[in-house]
Amino acid sequence: MKKLFSILFLVLLVNLVTAQVSKTINLTTAGTLSNLLTSGEKTSVTDLTITGSIDASDFKCLLMEVTSLTSLDLSGATIQAYSGIGGSSMDGLSVNQMNTMPPFAFYDGGGTAKRTLTSIIFPSSLVSIGDDAFYWSGLINVTIPNSVTSIGGMAFNACSDLSTLTIGSSVTSMGGGAFHACSNLTTIKSLNPIPPVLGNDCFADDSPTMIYVPIGTIGAYKAAPGWSAFTNYQEMASNVVSGINQLGENNKINIYPNPVKNDFKIDFEGGSTFEMLNLMGQVVYNGDLVKNTIVQTSHLSSGVYVIKFKTGKSFEYKKIIKD
Repeated sequence: MKKLFSILFLVLLVNLVTAQVSKTINLTTAGTLSNLLTSGEKTSVTDLTITGSIDASDFKCLLMEVTSLTSLDLSGATIQAYSGIGGSSMDGLSVNQMNTMPPFAFYDGGGTAKRTLTSIIFPSSLVSIGDDAFYWSGLINVTIPNSVTSIGGMAFNACSDLSTLTIGSSVTSMGGGAFHACSNLTTIKSLNPIPPVLGNDCFADDSPTMIYVPIGTIGAYKAAPGWSAFTNYQEMASNVVSGINQLGENNKINIYPNPVKNDFKIDFEGGSTFEMLNLMGQVVYNGDLVKNTIVQTSHLSSGVYVIKFKTGKSFEYKKIIKD
């Protein structure tokens, strides 16, 4: 009986040690995270949600002080600009622009990296991810928001547990080594019909199992520097391509005829802007969309084109074939 109680006690102890501890903090003033967490919370909190304003010094706190952090939700936070010696950096001086994930946010440039961090939800206002931000972290699945335009060099380098990557539709560039040495990266979904420009050795030497791209853009990706090294491509369904911020279901977009010869008509209930791109990512036509818009195509070469519709922060892609 004593042996049974001992076993039960050990099981209970393990459960207590490994239990998830969640906390939500609203930072009314950036740079105050360390003061708002107790010493006990800094060692016990695993799932943390932060709203309000956050800056590079708060990320340094997350790296160095919140020792058990596994899941971070920043969807309700805004990253503020920072300049000083108390932020995340490799050499002590941190300079970070607003709405940018700070360089070295979860890596100190030496032997300290956030290996415990397996999940992150980025701020909806994020526009850039700094160099080495998540170097050697424990992230498993990463979704880059559609608001992001650039990913810095080495940003996710050596994330050996990373298996699935979704690249938002506005990402235009990814720095050298951004996802290099991510040995378990088997799936990449790129939502941008224009292949993002890749720095040297952006991905691991071995091609991922599958790369998913918007409908009609496989040719463009296979011809783009860096992307041409990959062989396993598949088109995504239109609702996947549209991503998180797609046009509402009541905003029906109809294009006809398709295929087209000399011109086509766009029926759309609501205002919008749009661009027509070839498979090299070049804009061949753009304008404001009103009801029953007619687009002339007689001057265009035969082939597949992608039309990008945008209303505010929402968007959708459509494929059209020119005979």
